[in-house]
Amino acid sequence: VFGLFSFWISLRGLRNRDMRPIVTPVLVPLIISGIALLLNPYGLDLLSFLARDLLLDRPITEWMPIPPFDFSFLEFKLALFFIIVFSARRDSWYRWDFILVLLTALLALRYQRHTPLFGIAAVPFLAAGIQRICHWLENTARESILAAGLLALALYQIFWISRIHLQHRFQLVVSPQEYPIQAVDFLQRNGVRGNLAVPFDWGEYLIWKLYPDVRVSIDGRYTTAYPMEVIQNHWDWMEGKKGWRSLLERHPTEIAITNRYHPITLLLRKDPGWAYIYSDPIAFVFVRKTSSQEPLLKKFGKKQLLPPKPPPIYFPG
Repeated sequence: VFGLFSFWISLRGLRNRDMRPIVTPVLVPLIISGIALLLNPYGLDLLSFLARDLLLDRPITEWMPIPPFDFSFLEFKLALFFIIVFSARRDSWYRWDFILVLLTALLALRYQRHTPLFGIAAVPFLAAGIQRICHWLENTARESILAAGLLALALYQIFWISRIHLQHRFQLVVSPQEYPIQAVDFLQRNGVRGNLAVPFDWGEYLIWKLYPDVRVSIDGRYTTAYPMEVIQNHWDWMEGKKGWRSLLERHPTEIAITNRYHPITLLLRKDPGWAYIYSDPIAFVFVRKTSSQEPLLKKFGKKQLLPPKPPPIYFPG
């Protein structure tokens, strides 16, 4: 935001002499910020990495585009329509903050995860639009009707939000239907250690719960921490594609936790080199038949492994 603002002020300053006194205080921090950006261990390679990374196609929900012609993300689409309609004045299209709103809207349309950025940039325009509507209503409707409408809207919002929070006692929900809470408890209670192949979506949760006894194969840092070859190996493994064994053979892996509904689960169940030792409604746990896991496999054979406790549904899970 500061960069776009500074760039816009600099351009306006070159065209408008009255604005030139404020160009230097804005331009100097911008130049210093640019120099600071280059003072990193990777130099210019960091910028080229970011440029390449932004253009990658990611099979991840939050990196998917927003479909423009359906009813998904309706609030975002209505807000964008609202802003364009109420900013139809000619001077709005030359304002740096309006251009910023359009840029963040394009980012959000390309990648769903950028909708919060659009929301932040859009707030002043939405507030101005609502104010114009209120002025229009004041001139066309009685103040009591307007006040009643605003009060009803506020009460509806309070009721809707309060209902959700009261239902969960003002706590964060960690759903056992989305995260392998029971499988993690099973691994912890039985002291399982080793390198763990994991589905992409569960990587951070498993790091939080199992590190340092267990090291995961991937997490949501994606290309920031993992080469594309490793990432592709994970997609192939999860989906049971040709060459799915590459992940397990090229990287030392003693344990695997899988989503019940991923194709890899059935493949590992049929693999003689792996033992299926645990499952619940969402996750399966497999152990490679190696000497390092022999004590665990012996306990499993003697039915001495401890079952997980009933899963909590509130943070920390």
